[in-house]
Amino acid sequence: MRISYFFRKRSSVYHSIENLFHAIIEKIEGYETEKHEAQWQSKGLINRIKIGFNFSRQQADINHITGDIHFVALF
Repeated sequence: MRISYFFRKRSSVYHSIENLFHAIIEKIEGYETEKHEAQWQSKGLINRIKIGFNFSRQQADINHITGDIHFVALF
């Protein structure tokens, strides 16, 4: 079974949730895990739509949305 983790685009200011999930992912056994990072900052409607469509093509058996990009659940 595959688990996809979806992360916002990296930022030098906001990174605590990414650090937490990277530590959790390292401990998961028995599953194939994939990490996907947004290619664009989640600012503005157009960038959010692009992120959503990009992530919609990278889904797995279990999809876990991390951080402030919960809008991708609509895709």
